[in-house]
Amino acid sequence: MKKTLLLSLLCLLAFGCGDEIQFNTPAFQGDRENKLWRAKDFYASIETNGFLTIVGTNNIETVELKVPSATEGTYIVGDVNTIEAVYRDAFNTRFSTNNRPDESVSVYPELGEIIIDEIDLVNATFTGTYRFLAFDESGLNSIGYTNGIFYKVPLEFGAFPADLITCDDVQADVQARIAYEATFTPELYFINPIYISK
Repeated sequence: MKKTLLLSLLCLLAFGCGDEIQFNTPAFQGDRENKLWRAKDFYASIETNGFLTIVGTNNIETVELKVPSATEGTYIVGDVNTIEAVYRDAFNTRFSTNNRPDESVSVYPELGEIIIDEIDLVNATFTGTYRFLAFDESGLNSIGYTNGIFYKVPLEFGAFPADLITCDDVQADVQARIAYEATFTPELYFINPIYISK
């Protein structure tokens, strides 16, 4: 009797559980205006200049995350035009982090971030997080995303550049250029030894 009761309980536990957990892998989702938004289709593309765009769409709305380099790191949107988050609604209204808010809404630009945590070069996928507040062209209407994630989004267009240029590389080049240009400032005086009298 005890064995039959134990066997019955095991069968109920094994086959009677109706709550199944489903994981989206790969995935692209986020909280849009405090409601879960999930993309049905997503992909990444790399342009010939090395710019990376990660796109998620549910066939009605689209989110695009654009960064100037296919490298891991944190990219601040709303501060530099080459780093941008874009949302397009069902009416093709474009909301961008590069659009500034109207002064009646906010005096300061709203900043967000795109974080690329992992690039799997073997499988050509991208994993990371994002958050942003984007405005339409008028600067009066906005769309906000928080808790955004993209997980193992596949690279479908383009290829990884053979020689990746990182933000650190660009900053080093800018500093070298500034130092070079400083040598031409009119405030500097050079002494020519030929004209020095004894």
